[in-house]
Amino acid sequence: MRLSPIILLIGSTVCGDDAVAQTPEADARAIRAVIENAYVRGVFVDEDPVAVRAGFHPSFLLSVYDADSIIVAPLEMWLNVLDRSGQPSGDTVRHVFERVDVTGGTAMVKLQLWINDEHVYTDYFSLYRFSDGWKIVLKVFASHD
Repeated sequence: MRLSPIILLIGSTVCGDDAVAQTPEADARAIRAVIENAYVRGVFVDEDPVAVRAGFHPSFLLSVYDADSIIVAPLEMWLNVLDRSGQPSGDTVRHVFERVDVTGGTAMVKLQLWINDEHVYTDYFSLYRFSDGWKIVLKVFASHD
């Protein structure tokens, strides 16, 4: 297996397989729960930064495409931009998991998100399974303006 130099340099495991493996169905349920609690509810419904931090790894990165360039925001920068009050938004938020793909301790998720019946985002999440559970480590998205 060929590893990138950065992985060899920092000495990390490639896919979080050190954590206890579950059945594929249990992993998929756990992944959906993390995204629902930390992202859907934490970011959009309850606006709760504590819930967001519980499901997002501290090294999380948000990648934003902007006019042929990429803006990369770490978790704390993203939370500052969101400026979540900790009070429920009052919005009606609906989401659909289109795909949850799990290989060992690595997962990819495609999620559709509507706010007040407006299709807002198609999100793509990357997750790793850590000793304390699944964590979102990367998000890219398409905005439906």
